[in-house]
Amino acid sequence: IVQSLLSFARRHTPERKVICVNEIIESSLDIMSYQLRSSNVEFRTHLNPSLPPTELDPHQVQQVFINLINNARQAMEAHQSGGCLDVFTEFSGSRVRVIFKDNGPGITPENLKKIFNPFFTTKAVGSGTGLGLSLCYGIISEHGGTITPSSNPGEGATFTIELPVSNGTVTKLETNSNSGVGVKNMDGIGKRVIVIDDEDAIVQMISEVLTNQGYKVDVAMDGDTALKKISQSRYDLALCDWRMPGVNGRQVYERLEQNKNDISHRFIFITGDVVNEHTQEFLKSRNKQCISKPFTLEEFSSAIGKVTGFERN
Repeated sequence: IVQSLLSFARRHTPERKVICVNEIIESSLDIMSYQLRSSNVEFRTHLNPSLPPTELDPHQVQQVFINLINNARQAMEAHQSGGCLDVFTEFSGSRVRVIFKDNGPGITPENLKKIFNPFFTTKAVGSGTGLGLSLCYGIISEHGGTITPSSNPGEGATFTIELPVSNGTVTKLETNSNSGVGVKNMDGIGKRVIVIDDEDAIVQMISEVLTNQGYKVDVAMDGDTALKKISQSRYDLALCDWRMPGVNGRQVYERLEQNKNDISHRFIFITGDVVNEHTQEFLKSRNKQCISKPFTLEEFSSAIGKVTGFERN
């Protein structure tokens, strides 16, 4: 309870990074998977693979998602022997929409008006502080978004979050005069890059940044396609996701290394898995640059600079 009060009191300006909301949903469900299974709650994801990136604080938004998932789990567990939680992502115009829909007991119209009030809770004494949804409301509002509940008693509850799409990664760097990294430099002229990632939003973002630096960019959405393209063309730099269906990033690199392809010396991994001990050991043993998702564009440009020799002080 004390930690919840402190979190409520310490609202701060988000430390924002450009990231696809789908990644945060998946990581939130990974964290909550055991609790959902133990409560006999089935969770189903309906995530738009073409979702544009959003500029947000991933830790704060994950806190919102986990809170909504846990609230739905607790409501269904108390009402029935099992349940189902569906999570949708979609976008329209300049807004990304995330929808959490459960088939629990629902929320009465009277309580629906008060659920974002600090300290309001329908849980038993000692089971909740009534701060969770208030925190969610504050976090989403700080991101320029909205969170809207809807429910009819006995028909489950739906929470819809809308967040603004990123205004553009290029604009962010151009206006950051203290970053020391600018996307308008043309270090990439005459150089060719291959971007290997199965997430369309990440590929689009990286391609846009590199194209603005003068690079010619090719993309591959899987490891097999990447290896085929690399065998047919010469590249000055490769950026590759660690986790991909089929041939993953590590396997792509190891095959290039075995074939003595010189692109293996200018190979950068992009991953959300750097906390994994085995991943860290591999990267260290190969002395490979790795950009951790979510990443800022300053971190992205710095990693490229170290590999291509254009790092700026």
